[in-house]
Amino acid sequence: MPAIQSLANSIADSFDALGSKEGPHVHGTGIAGAIAAHAKLMGSAPRWDIWRSGRLGPSRTVAESTSYVILKSLNYAVLHGAQIINMSLRAPRIR
Repeated sequence: MPAIQSLANSIADSFDALGSKEGPHVHGTGIAGAIAAHAKLMGSAPRWDIWRSGRLGPSRTVAESTSYVILKSLNYAVLHGAQIINMSLRAPRIR
């Protein structure tokens, strides 16, 4: 995976509000690469460190969360010095 190789030594910290055992989601890894890649691929801010916050929902297949989980992740980021926060969220499907 070129995106992961391009992020070598860029992941400064990791936090998962749900305590999930699942690894990073491909979307988040891709976004992190677009920001901080610094090898074969070059991101928009290659010298910035990434603070990974794990998924906000219960699994890779369920795209939902709670305000508590989102705020817990944001709180961790702010308390640990994050200056820019990127969140990939989507609204529920309208039927």
